[in-house]
Amino acid sequence: MRPRVTTRRSGGFTMVELAVSVTILALLFGLVGMIQMRGNDASEESLARASTEARVRRAIDRVAEHLTGVGRTLLFPDPTTAFGSSTATFQLPTRPRGSSS
Repeated sequence: MRPRVTTRRSGGFTMVELAVSVTILALLFGLVGMIQMRGNDASEESLARASTEARVRRAIDRVAEHLTGVGRTLLFPDPTTAFGSSTATFQLPTRPRGSSS
């Protein structure tokens, strides 16, 4: 009879197992990183939009505030002033040359 040769396997992982687990972890971390970047981009975009809307709102409020005290004569000039005229001159359209009517 031959004596049996027994090999003891030490308690650990093989190189293939380690390579597979490291690859899977790298893929997972990559996916989490991409999701995080998309979230940051969306957050920055919404903050920029909110800031722009606030600026526009303030500008419109300032314009409305300035126009509130303006009288009708300043918005629509009085025709009797130097810039207006109380008469209107009309001209009849002329026919183009060569047309008969």
